[in-house]
Amino acid sequence: MCDSLQSMARSYVMVKNTAPDSGIGSGIVVRNNARASYVLTCAHVLEEGNTKVVRRTKGHFASDLVELCDSDSEHDLALLVGPHLPGARALQLAEDEPDLYTHAYLMGSHGGLFGVAGDAIITGAHGSHGEAWGKHLYVFTGVACPGMSGGMLCNLDGGLVGVLSQVRTENEHAVHTVGYAVDLPTVRDFLRAALP
Repeated sequence: MCDSLQSMARSYVMVKNTAPDSGIGSGIVVRNNARASYVLTCAHVLEEGNTKVVRRTKGHFASDLVELCDSDSEHDLALLVGPHLPGARALQLAEDEPDLYTHAYLMGSHGGLFGVAGDAIITGAHGSHGEAWGKHLYVFTGVACPGMSGGMLCNLDGGLVGVLSQVRTENEHAVHTVGYAVDLPTVRDFLRAALP
């Protein structure tokens, strides 16, 4: 468990718009080489103005401005490109979709908190709860909160199975809740088309 969470933490970034009073979201490093880094997030996290990613490295925080590389508002996905992120690790996609009623890990931002992690159980998939839930989402239960959009839903081996998209909570604090993540096939197809 610790190895998977540590691997996830090295792939996690906070996504923040530079405009005043803008919200905070989460992102996942999906490629990081000497020339550039690519960060996957949710399209709804991005606002007008410049966007930066914030990461923790060697005990301190660093931020880098990034640009939009591609987006898909229908599936709520976006890919950001920026400079190489020293110490960051590209998170690998899981090979297979998760089975229903299996445990998973999630990681994202909450307010100013960096890399909040928790357990989840995947309880539905592909619109199994009706059209209103969406055709390309996993439904999960767990501790999730606003600011985790764009964060990661991973299997117990640390492979990415979904991108956290929406949470339904009773209030703005972290609670045991129902959440939704863009599913693995949709994420895989988006990255195949968007990554250079």
